[in-house]
Amino acid sequence: MDDLRVCFIGDSFVAGVGDPEHLGWAGRLAARSSRAGRPLTAYNLGVRRQTSRDVSHRWLLECQQRLPETADSRVVFCFGVNDTTDGGAGPRVHADESGEHLTGMLQKAAGRGWTALVVGPPPVADAEHNQRIKHLDALFHNGCREVAVPYVSVFEPLHGDEAWRMEVQRGDGAHPAAGGYHQLTELVWPTWHQWTSTKSEGPALANRHGPRLDRPDSPLAEDRACRAGEHDLAALLRGMRPRLREGEWVFVTVQSVPAQVEPLASFAEDEGMSLLLSREQADAAGLSYDYVAAWISLSVQSALEAVGLTAALASALASADLSCNVVAAHFHDHLFVRFDQADLAVSLLERLSRSSHA
Repeated sequence: MDDLRVCFIGDSFVAGVGDPEHLGWAGRLAARSSRAGRPLTAYNLGVRRQTSRDVSHRWLLECQQRLPETADSRVVFCFGVNDTTDGGAGPRVHADESGEHLTGMLQKAAGRGWTALVVGPPPVADAEHNQRIKHLDALFHNGCREVAVPYVSVFEPLHGDEAWRMEVQRGDGAHPAAGGYHQLTELVWPTWHQWTSTKSEGPALANRHGPRLDRPDSPLAEDRACRAGEHDLAALLRGMRPRLREGEWVFVTVQSVPAQVEPLASFAEDEGMSLLLSREQADAAGLSYDYVAAWISLSVQSALEAVGLTAALASALASADLSCNVVAAHFHDHLFVRFDQADLAVSLLERLSRSSHA
């Protein structure tokens, strides 16, 4: 018998909040799977109120401890409702960023040889919130289809299900009771049964380094301010929309990358391999560092041939005596500034963007 191990990763719906039987849909799937002759070890890694951003910071280290190379290791992702919750100035996480997080998690799962399944976000009791959930569900669905990762969309069938709506309304406005989780389980079961009945053959993505759910020709890119790489400096400054990401980030040098470390970026230098990674990972691996940074992403898509953007950013930050380390990725530029100066750096960048509109 194969040693099938599955990590269920996500938010309170994964955790089964509201279910008096404390099974949720993940527990019901595992129990039904065992009764159907496909036993498994199931790990519930759902955390209440977490967004895709929160999940992206923790999931890999948690799964690495539970999914050995000798097992048939798989991951199920389900998040998005908290991303679309109104945080007062818009959703807690914008759709394009949610897509980036899902992209990164699927790519890392594929790189580890973990077969992935994605379950879409379910509806809640608020009509305006549901519109945002519906939009994100469609983006996730189309994106997963492009990279051949199975996706179960539960929004529409549950939105039209009277039993689901009644349980959510009687509860906290978001989570159902046992009956609602049973309905969700029934929706996921056919795809789950087929997915677990097929032996894993390693990475789920055809190109382990290339596919992106948020690439310019993907439906997930429609929310971006610029769909093609921008060359014009004034346009870059106007549309840069700096976004402060969560977490503390550090730079370290190693001779070889520790097995438990998943760096955000790396570069081979004469002195060794330079890694950019979360402070949490560095501490867990016993790696030394002397600079703790905050991560600011520019939402505008800049062309690699664009001239003057880095100089303009550095000049704006230098006016307040702020250092800046810039990482130019394929789609976006990312700035790493001293952690305790992050808010000031974002303020200066926003001021620079506003001045470019004049």
